[in-house]
Amino acid sequence: MSEQMGFDFGKAPEPAKALDEWRAERHSQIEVLARRSGLPIGHEVRVQLVSGVLLEGRLLLAEDELWPDQRRSVQLRLQIGRADFLTAEIESCVRTD
Repeated sequence: MSEQMGFDFGKAPEPAKALDEWRAERHSQIEVLARRSGLPIGHEVRVQLVSGVLLEGRLLLAEDELWPDQRRSVQLRLQIGRADFLTAEIESCVRTD
């Protein structure tokens, strides 16, 4: 009869520390995504959509992804408040903070 193998979880980081590290990594990935897209994600903005709608507030990713820099789609789905839209719908975007 063979002996059952076990995992050594004693060397794993504390859950709170691991969560803080993940949040910091996610924040840096969103900053990279913002630089690549040229949009001030995470900041207060005034966005004019091609439909004529004017939105003001904090520009966020509409899809809460675990790893935002791994996007397969060219179009980002963004949101301000409860309104979400694609980058292709933006006519102008001005940072206000």
